[in-house]
Amino acid sequence: MQTIIEADGVVVTIPAGAVYGEQPKPEPITIVLTGIAGAQMHSSDFNRITCYELSNLTISGTLALPDRTFAIPIRRDDGRLILFSVNVVDGKFEAVLNFPTSGQYSYTNEEANIDLQPGTFSVNPIKIDVLRLTAP
Repeated sequence: MQTIIEADGVVVTIPAGAVYGEQPKPEPITIVLTGIAGAQMHSSDFNRITCYELSNLTISGTLALPDRTFAIPIRRDDGRLILFSVNVVDGKFEAVLNFPTSGQYSYTNEEANIDLQPGTFSVNPIKIDVLRLTAP
């Protein structure tokens, strides 16, 4: 910590690593998954999910935002982004995902903050394995 006494006698304490006059960065808004429906399997922390292509996968969780609807970008293993709608009501969200083709998909801080200031959102990385749906 550093202490500065300004010309008018005001004492200013600056935390370690901060720069005098610089505004502190706000803490990122944490995206927390609390439930999944429609998956073939998932880890207990919801960070690894397996489902079939062309099937509805509903994810739910908490997000400290006012009520709103927006798009979440999920990255396919070839780099393409797939956009899905998510609704936030009373700090809880639900999104229905339906992947058009098999492959591996991911949602990380990078995808959560696309077109936003870096560090706006924070999420534990999520990997989704989408299996090819075959006839019996």
